[in-house]
Amino acid sequence: MGGMAAASAIHLIRRGISANKLDDAVFLFRQMVRMRPQPSVVQFTKLLSIIAKMKQYRVALNLFEEMCQSNAPLNEYTLTIVINCYCLLNRVDFGFAILGSFFKRGIKPNVTT
Repeated sequence: MGGMAAASAIHLIRRGISANKLDDAVFLFRQMVRMRPQPSVVQFTKLLSIIAKMKQYRVALNLFEEMCQSNAPLNEYTLTIVINCYCLLNRVDFGFAILGSFFKRGIKPNVTT
């Protein structure tokens, strides 16, 4: 997918995804992962945040795995969302593992983390 598809995906994120449209959010996310060049870390994180706010924590974590496998960009906000999802699923141990990955990736946690 080219620049036009990336612009379309970004437009959909900016316009907003309804809280009851999980399938649309997942579809858009998977399109973004395949785009070349990929959208920015901000766009990925925004969509991951929307899915987490739908309380679809497992879905958000699965999509995070897809992001990692496709070398999509990550930042401290992305990883904070992932840590929160693990904590809300009572998997604090995995949350701490993600915190460790912050340091391995050279990302400094922020106050929210």
